[in-house]
Amino acid sequence: MGLVACGSSSTPTATTAAASTTTAAATTTAAAGEGTTAAAAEGGDASSETGADTQAIMDRGVLRVGVKDAVQGFGYKDPLTGEYSGMEISLAQDIAKDLGVDVEFTTVTAATRTELLDSGDIDCVLATFTITDERKKSWDFTTPYYTDHVGVLVEKSSGITDLTGLKDKVVGVSS
Repeated sequence: MGLVACGSSSTPTATTAAASTTTAAATTTAAAGEGTTAAAAEGGDASSETGADTQAIMDRGVLRVGVKDAVQGFGYKDPLTGEYSGMEISLAQDIAKDLGVDVEFTTVTAATRTELLDSGDIDCVLATFTITDERKKSWDFTTPYYTDHVGVLVEKSSGITDLTGLKDKVVGVSS
């Protein structure tokens, strides 16, 4: 188990027919540990089940956090100073302070964050990690700390009013 185990999920939302923008909510949370606890799956508090991991972090004196290093405003590592900054960095620092330990950052990518978490190289991930039903089978999630809406823009005259209207269409993507 990991540091936190309170779950919440986000499912893509339906679009409004009148709008020329189709949106889906993406929820970002902290993720930790291996396996979903029964309490977390039911939306309950699994703090008693994560107490041993929290104690191990406190005994070690360091919270090891996986963060992004190229997402300004969330997790960014200054190439000149090597210092991390952003909302997720501040959140990790606050968690470590509450535990009375230091914080150690490890840069993760979307491809590496879960394997580093599973291997125990990091204690938790604060790296734009969206909750999905599939991910909830393997990791515990906190209550979301950020919700982002993704939009699809189409011409009003296109007749596209929801995601199904994009079937067999060419879609350009920007990130």
